[in-house]
Amino acid sequence: MYESALNILEILNDKGFEAYIVGGYPRDRYLGIESTDIDICTSASPEQTSKLFDMVDMSYASYGSVRLTYQNFLYEVTTFRRDKSLMDGNRSYMVEYVDTLEEDLKRRDFIINTLCINQFGEYVDCMQAREDMDKKIIRSVKNPMISFSEDPLRMLRAVRFATCLSFDLSDDIVSAIMEKVSLLTNLSFFRRKQELNFIFSNVNLMKGITYIIKFHMNQFLGIDVTDVTYCANPLGIWAQCTYDDRYPFTKQEKKTIESIRTVLSLTPSSDVMHQYGEFVCNIVDEIRGKKEYYELQRDYSDLKG
Repeated sequence: MYESALNILEILNDKGFEAYIVGGYPRDRYLGIESTDIDICTSASPEQTSKLFDMVDMSYASYGSVRLTYQNFLYEVTTFRRDKSLMDGNRSYMVEYVDTLEEDLKRRDFIINTLCINQFGEYVDCMQAREDMDKKIIRSVKNPMISFSEDPLRMLRAVRFATCLSFDLSDDIVSAIMEKVSLLTNLSFFRRKQELNFIFSNVNLMKGITYIIKFHMNQFLGIDVTDVTYCANPLGIWAQCTYDDRYPFTKQEKKTIESIRTVLSLTPSSDVMHQYGEFVCNIVDEIRGKKEYYELQRDYSDLKG
């Protein structure tokens, strides 16, 4: 996928347009993290991009973005742009095109997400993103007071990146979150759940939980994480929380969460394991820090053998 992306950059460059891989992929590549999520930014407009490639979805062209299928891989290709945002915590979707990569990068959330890769596979680092990654620090591209007012999701994303990368937050980000945390109430429950799932599925979960509690995010996210123990499955984390009913869980997710909660309240037995299944019982074992259901499964297997 990476080599195909470099081919796209080469095609755009050959036609006189700037083009770079941007966002999470360059960051993860620099940190040695595997990733298959590649986004491209370019000076070409959506219409200009569509003329150079065969399979282009123009559904989001009005936002400066197209979805390009190339060599059986899907990429999002976005024109250099500047967001027009409202200072009330509600992000508008009006954009305007800009001429340079540097101007486009100013709309990014954090310095670590501004690293780019050119067609030759070389890093293009306009804002010293590699220096921040070497220091394991997360800093905002612009004044975080302004940034978080424009898009409150960035506060939760800051906690997510700190959790998943085991980085620290800069002092001004910490201050801005403490000041602007109430704006989290403007987020949809879908966006809240999406970011929380990243935190809940990471081995560094407790760092994220510590930040959420420290910043008093609980009350503005409609969730209580004060009594959570790590387990590998995020549904096991949700099962330990109390949360607003508006969180958009599927029927199967709700069923699994309720089953985990029920099994947590029961004394381990073969009957419980047979009723609720090994999947749920193994999650309960992990939450409890015991191997009670694992031992029951092993004993049952020995009897069958």
